[in-house]
Amino acid sequence: MVTTEHGEVSHRREIGASADQVWELIADFGAIDRYSPMIESCRVEGPDGVGQRRVLRLTNGTITISRLEAIDHRARTLTYRILETKLPLDDYTSTMVVEPRGSAACELIWTSRFLPKGATLEEATRVLDEGLLGSLGDLQATFVSGS
Repeated sequence: MVTTEHGEVSHRREIGASADQVWELIADFGAIDRYSPMIESCRVEGPDGVGQRRVLRLTNGTITISRLEAIDHRARTLTYRILETKLPLDDYTSTMVVEPRGSAACELIWTSRFLPKGATLEEATRVLDEGLLGSLGDLQATFVSGS
């Protein structure tokens, strides 16, 4: 059964680092392997900025390819689209926003919109929900450990 109903997963996480520190890491589109242990390697293709692609090899051996769709350094927002993945997701777009919470803390809001692929909306939502929560925890731990 094919559904045209988009799902959405959104999470917020306070991080004990300045918005500038967190943004510097997130805005580097090819740096995801620095804070996500599920990423074995990340290779970027193309010039920095909108249109740049990243090829991720996950620790389970699968490949995910995404493209940077928008980036606003002043507003600290980044949007990317997954072009190829083995995850049960299609038409996937995700936006990350970093908001300051004082001089030594910030909040990261990570929102993803998608269609399920080869799964129910509930199944795809669960997979993405677990992935985003894990990635947020990994990113938070990066700053706790002082990396």
